[in-house]
Amino acid sequence: MTTTGQGGNLGGGPSAPVHAPASEIVTAWTEKFDSSEKTIQSLKTLPTKRLPHTDLKGLICLSYHLKGQCFDSCKSKESHRVLTTKEHKLMQALVDTEL
Repeated sequence: MTTTGQGGNLGGGPSAPVHAPASEIVTAWTEKFDSSEKTIQSLKTLPTKRLPHTDLKGLICLSYHLKGQCFDSCKSKESHRVLTTKEHKLMQALVDTEL
């Protein structure tokens, strides 16, 4: 099974890239991620309870919010948007502790 991006494109052809509008990007997060030695894959190996979740209990897409891009077949695509205040705090905690 082939996976692509944060959630993956299970089977089928290539998934279309999704680029986050500037209004949905926290520049400090992308800059800190870019300057770190971390990868999205390495962050995804953290215990699930340490990964940020949406208010609806799905995982926040790390690729979308740390790199500004992902794929339309992402399993976490419901988080391809501006995060709520609570979600933002969870992402900030991840950035502060892991990057």
